[in-house]
Amino acid sequence: LNAAHELLVLDQSMIRIADSNGVLRFNELEKPKGFKGDFRAVVRKSPSESYIFNQDGVWVWNESKNEAHLVTKNLKFDEDQLTQLTAMVVLNDKYAYIATYGNGIITINLENSETKFITLKDGIASQYLYSIYKDKSNRLWMSSNFGIIRYDPAANTFRTYTTADGTQNFEYNSSCS
Repeated sequence: LNAAHELLVLDQSMIRIADSNGVLRFNELEKPKGFKGDFRAVVRKSPSESYIFNQDGVWVWNESKNEAHLVTKNLKFDEDQLTQLTAMVVLNDKYAYIATYGNGIITINLENSETKFITLKDGIASQYLYSIYKDKSNRLWMSSNFGIIRYDPAANTFRTYTTADGTQNFEYNSSCS
């Protein structure tokens, strides 16, 4: 199960789905029709659809039809980038934010496939991210090796919470944010 409790991959051809509360639906599904590659990150889009990220970009998977189609065009990610990704969130069905361990945040515009890496030069306190979550205000919260980081994409601002703010430690691993 991923950090958002949404997918269990038994192997690259058989999967089990969980609902958004992490409750497994015990029906096994074949790999979606039209889907190429492997699963690197998955996040729920609706009760019957999920976003999937892999080396080709972002897909939408209709689970009831077990079909997937590629949303982004002409994207390719190399193996180094893929092995470092830790989690993904999607805001307003428009932007995918992918946390990585070493490359900061990968931002993908789902409408035009534009990709950007958010790194130290953009103001993030650490490029070593373990998890990413969104709150009700569409701010992103990430656990890192330098505290808990809050990012507001609308304002393009960061706030890092460290021991000076009362946190227990600097390093927060997966599922800690």
